Amino acid sequence: MAPVTRFSWAQFWRRRLAVPGDHGGWALWLGPFAVGIGVAGGWNEALPLLFALGLAAFMVWQPAVIVVKALAGRRSRADVMPALIWMLAYSSLIAAGSLALTRAGHATVLWFGAPALPVLGWQLALVARRAERDHMGADIVGAGVLALAAPAAHAVVIGQITGTAWMLWALCWFQSAAAVVFVFLRLAQRRLSEIPETSVRWRTGRRAMLYHGFNVIGSLALALLGFAPRLTVVPFAAMWVYAVYGVLRPAVGVRPTRLGFAQVGATVVFSVLLITAYRLA
Repeated sequence: MAPVTRFSWAQFWRRRLAVPGDHGGWALWLGPFAVGIGVAGGWNEALPLLFALGLAAFMVWQPAVIVVKALAGRRSRADVMPALIWMLAYSSLIAAGSLALTRAGHATVLWFGAPALPVLGWQLALVARRAERDHMGADIVGAGVLALAAPAAHAVVIGQITGTAWMLWALCWFQSAAAVVFVFLRLAQRRLSEIPETSVRWRTGRRAMLYHGFNVIGSLALALLGFAPRLTVVPFAAMWVYAVYGVLRPAVGVRPTRLGFAQVGATVVFSVLLITAYRLA
């Protein structure tokens, strides 16, 4: 019989039970959210509701992971009850936010959250099998879900879901996918004992360069075909330059927190440049 663990308020208020510590993850949804608002060029009373809903949906991931890890024997069972309470709190905020957006006449944007449920289930299954850290594909798909913050924010400001909203999602996902691959590269670099030869750096960084190169070519093609502003290639070109820097300057021994903040900075640059490209069109 499993030992009974007592509930502790001290455990409940521990930050790691309630707040995701992945700085890159924060950037992957806040960046697209800002892009949606910036491109739409407006503000209304429904945006704070959407932000609160998106924040709760993002935050619920952390206690859910804690519960799965505890049940899988990767954490103390004492963490289960406080994590479940946080899950209930966030779920209540999600329900309240959904109701408020519906009453405000923005019920259609709630469909943007539908893909989150199966992706969350997939990623939690990986956590249960201790396979979440090495599954790049799941992170790329998850980034695509977080990028839906862009069309959701744009639709709330404009009042309808437009082709521009879907294009913003695609552009943000392209960048987020490349960012995920780049972060995997940087985390692998930090485990190196010394800086390798230049040829080795290019070889190990080829996947990141392929993703960023595809984004540059793809954004240029979309601009030439008239699906996106002509300056859309600029933010992707900037990220390509940053990726080249990351390949040639391996992050040997760099702390993950520093890498996370660096990626946040890159997301800010990309978001500002993409918004500018649309505003100048």
